[in-house]
Amino acid sequence: MKQKRVDLRGAAVIGLIMGLSFLTCGKPPSDGRDKRLNEEGLAAYKTGNVVAAQDKFKAAVDLNPGEAEYHNNRGICQLGMGDLAGAQSSFEKAIGLRSDIAVYEQNLGLLFYRAGRYMEAVHPFEEAVKKAQRIRIIYFFYYWFL
Repeated sequence: MKQKRVDLRGAAVIGLIMGLSFLTCGKPPSDGRDKRLNEEGLAAYKTGNVVAAQDKFKAAVDLNPGEAEYHNNRGICQLGMGDLAGAQSSFEKAIGLRSDIAVYEQNLGLLFYRAGRYMEAVHPFEEAVKKAQRIRIIYFFYYWFL
């Protein structure tokens, strides 16, 4: 009786690509649960249910800690609930993951401002302005020259 050989080369290639994408992007492949939780958190936040939103964002962060948006969203909820230390940590993680996003710096500056730490708020606000100007310059060149 002849045994049938299963060709696993295709599966091996897919596994290699997924592994390499994790190494290069720093994010594990997602099955979509983290995105769904983030969307549910946004919906809860829009209805004013900050506690439920924060729980959804925390679950999304737990599933995919490499996604800066989830840390930022969680930080916004923490700031709204008065957890300044937690919000600062969340915003700093978001900035560490995506230093090119101006709004993450803006949110950190807002936290410092609301806490009365005005001198500490200056640097994040300046960084947010620099990043936003860079985006406008890039958009200008793209729109007019490309």
